[in-house]
Amino acid sequence: MAKPTIAIILGAAATTEHYASLCSALEAKGYPTACGDPPSITVEDATIVTIQDDVDFVRSKVLAPLLAEGKDVVVVAHSYGGGYGAAALEGLSKRERTKKGEEGGVVGVIYLAAFCIDPGESTLQALEMDPSNPKPGIAPGDKPGTLTFTDAKPLWPSLPDDEAAMWLKKLRPCAVSAIAGPIPYAPYKDPYYTDSLAFVSLEDDVILTKDLNEKYLEKSGITLTRSIPGGHGINFESRDRVVHVVLELIGIFLKN
Repeated sequence: MAKPTIAIILGAAATTEHYASLCSALEAKGYPTACGDPPSITVEDATIVTIQDDVDFVRSKVLAPLLAEGKDVVVVAHSYGGGYGAAALEGLSKRERTKKGEEGGVVGVIYLAAFCIDPGESTLQALEMDPSNPKPGIAPGDKPGTLTFTDAKPLWPSLPDDEAAMWLKKLRPCAVSAIAGPIPYAPYKDPYYTDSLAFVSLEDDVILTKDLNEKYLEKSGITLTRSIPGGHGINFESRDRVVHVVLELIGIFLKN
């Protein structure tokens, strides 16, 4: 039986380059990976980007090519990816596609240091943040209509300073109009994804705090949970622990 492809949905401001070593580590275990930079960090005029642009990107550019080949997919949604990435999954579950006579589909979704966002709610609301008064380490970007990270410590608290500074510089400003837009769909509201969802928190995460994580679990109803050491970033310093927990959860999904 072929191993599922792992689709990694990026957090705000991060690029595929930030996840390259994580993808390589998963591929070394025999799991193909897929990811891509969403419009919220690539479009020149950030003031016109919507959450739907990011949702459509995941659906058409990341997932559609895999499903067209009949592949099974596990979605790993990081941070803001728990919003736009999860919102792209309507109608794509393995159960629903099989019922319609279609091959392949999403066999599991892992919210990994990620927002759980109800339909009609925005990422900013889920983060409990006013864009005019950002949380520490987040500030308006040089590009109009954007926010960006100004401090690497909340992302990678134990990464050497020079390495952290390099990766911080590689982040791109994220469109406020995207993260302020309401999410159209959440898989934890969909019975087709019952027993196909997991939630992983990072123990040293100062962005998605323990209180926020508890709220996410309460409203999502997700019961398959794990907690691993590390800051908000799921790559670099936390990479090996992330690989371990992702493969463990995939094993559980495939038994359901």
